[in-house]
Amino acid sequence: MAGISKEVKAEIIAKVKAGQKVANLAKAYGISTKTIYNWLRGQVREQV
Repeated sequence: MAGISKEVKAEIIAKVKAGQKVANLAKAYGISTKTIYNWLRGQVREQV
């Protein structure tokens, strides 16, 4: 997560939850889909 701020990370996660495709967001922000899925998995763990 070296180049992604917390604000941008939160924005991406919100967009995924709103229904945008992970692949499209990854391409738009220049990050991998795996990174986004890892963030989402981390959020699920925090809620449990």
